[in-house]
Amino acid sequence: MGNAGALSQREKEVARLVALGRTNREIADVLFLSTRTVETHVATVLRKLGLRSRTEVAPPV
Repeated sequence: MGNAGALSQREKEVARLVALGRTNREIADVLFLSTRTVETHVATVLRKLGLRSRTEVAPPV
């Protein structure tokens, strides 16, 4: 998969907040994004990490 599966910096930020249990609206507020943009980032993170749901995103170590 190489670099195609690497998360962008923004996707990493979104993934970290998802792992902390934040909602899309909460993430949007924190990162000054629209909810729709966050939904897109979450979907991309799940796809790139090969996960089925946001509950599978591991919390930061």
